[in-house]
Amino acid sequence: KTRFKGIIAPPMFFTRLGHGLAGQVAKLPPVKATANGEGEHEPLGIIRPGDYITTTCKFADAYEKRGKAGRLLFVTYHYTYRNQFNEVVGRGMRSQIRIY
Repeated sequence: KTRFKGIIAPPMFFTRLGHGLAGQVAKLPPVKATANGEGEHEPLGIIRPGDYITTTCKFADAYEKRGKAGRLLFVTYHYTYRNQFNEVVGRGMRSQIRIY
């Protein structure tokens, strides 16, 4: 028995959900390479075995810089994670560095 009345997922479990959605949100030209930028995640609820989690991804911002590797595009996305009861169980922000 636990204080959570059963088994729960680790608090940051939801951060692994929704990878690949960013490419469907913003259609950007092909790149030479990509790199992970910053990320912030906030757990807001408990995820239990059997829960269905829906991830929503929205384009937030983009800006360009010149680097040694060439043109760099910094793209930021906001994520919301909801369970089957439409309760928000987490929020997040991820950025990607695209090298052209």
